[in-house]
Amino acid sequence: MVLETFRQALQNVWSNKLRTFLTMLGIIIGVMAVIVIVGLGNGMTRSMRDSFSAMGTNTLSIQIWGYGSRTATVDDLYDIVKKNPELLSSISPQLDFSDNTPKVGTTNYRYGTVYGVDENYIESKGYTLAKGRNIQYMDIADNKQICVIGDYINRTAYGGNAVGQTIKLGPYKFRIVGVLKAKISNFDQQEGSDDDAVYLPYTTAMRLSNESSPDSYSAIMVDEGQANEAKAAVEQGLYDIFKSDNAYYVYSASEWLEEMNKMINMVIVILTGIASISLLVGGIGIMNIMLVSVTERTREIGIRKALGAKERVILAQFVVEAATTSALGGFLGIVLGYEAQVIREVLADKGVSFFYNPFYDVTNSIASAWFAKEFLTGDDLLIMNGDVYLEEKLLDRILAQGRSPVMFADESRRETADYKFFYEDGILKKYGKELTGDDVTGEYIGIGRFSAAFMPEFICRMEEMIDRQEHGVWWENVVYSMTGQQPVYVEDVSGHFWAEVDYIEDYERILEHRGVEKIVR
Repeated sequence: MVLETFRQALQNVWSNKLRTFLTMLGIIIGVMAVIVIVGLGNGMTRSMRDSFSAMGTNTLSIQIWGYGSRTATVDDLYDIVKKNPELLSSISPQLDFSDNTPKVGTTNYRYGTVYGVDENYIESKGYTLAKGRNIQYMDIADNKQICVIGDYINRTAYGGNAVGQTIKLGPYKFRIVGVLKAKISNFDQQEGSDDDAVYLPYTTAMRLSNESSPDSYSAIMVDEGQANEAKAAVEQGLYDIFKSDNAYYVYSASEWLEEMNKMINMVIVILTGIASISLLVGGIGIMNIMLVSVTERTREIGIRKALGAKERVILAQFVVEAATTSALGGFLGIVLGYEAQVIREVLADKGVSFFYNPFYDVTNSIASAWFAKEFLTGDDLLIMNGDVYLEEKLLDRILAQGRSPVMFADESRRETADYKFFYEDGILKKYGKELTGDDVTGEYIGIGRFSAAFMPEFICRMEEMIDRQEHGVWWENVVYSMTGQQPVYVEDVSGHFWAEVDYIEDYERILEHRGVEKIVR
């Protein structure tokens, strides 16, 4: 009896495919949204934890801006550590010297950071020497112009043999005495990271920058489980110096991690609640459709009752139909949500890197490119929009292109073009959707190819645009901003198949090209 009821329910569900799908849609979206949101939250939590672990959760960061004429010397901070050996193991000054850009030959390493530190800093941050030696006490005492550099500058500027050579920091020359081991295994992502850094004695940095004392310190705790006690000890020591709590700020990485976790969890709860509304709406939709179904099938119900069917059997059939629809919707939602979550794991071994833009709903593709800027260096690069399909022959032609920067257009699509280019002798002159008539040479296909030498300029201009709050434009606008200042090349690819997938017709055109039967609508 139960099997027969279930069989009839499936038949009725299948006989109204469109209505069943629309009924299930709310359930599908709701379940998928809940799974994706929870998965993203867990991923963000893990990523945040890993980032703070790399920084060192046993670290206290100290900022000092003084109070009136009072200030704290390096020896004052050393004394605080000496008075609390059970809580603090070491402390190191950190003086920002990054206004003096590293330069080797004619190459400026504009993203490199430069800090003045003591002999304890490198060890306290978990860095390891690869070659040479660390900064020593005598270097600090004598204000020597020596430095230790990261792996990125060592490889790119010195071919791996930097020890003993010199580097310019602004107008000053420094002798390199040591090189640190790489912290980032992917060399393409090292620029601007901890591996793109220079460390010199803090006394030298103070002398050359005319600073009386460092304003930043990093203290290492004996036990990160006593972070509150260690923080209180440092704050008390600084209060004894300044007689005010307005002259400094002390925080721990573990505190930041805890606060970020709280914020992420709060956002997850709110978003999960919003997603759950979809489930509620989906449930109400199923109730409504089942009510309509009962009304439509009054004649069927009457006939079945006349033939002797009991009310509970008829009721069971409709309940099973509703449950089947809900179960199918939930299953599809789980599958789609699961696929959205595991796609990263599937591609993890394929050398694919993911960069998440949490503000995608209020920004454009330039913001997404900015989040991935560390990836945009080191090699020649192909940037293409995610909704572009192209045949393999076209990809081969694009990759073989030697000019840079070069954008690609299709001259056969002038009349139906969406985003239009006007170019002469292969040089871009005008661009935009509003171009008409003779101002249209071809349609932009959503792809650009750039050399490794071009990308630092691209990144610099992109950061300037982001600083100006121009985060609502496309990544292509970075390239467009160079027109009239330097050649932006355009290559015609007419004769090759490509498609920008915006509508079902675009998808069907791709299927036709591939020899696949079109969708039946």
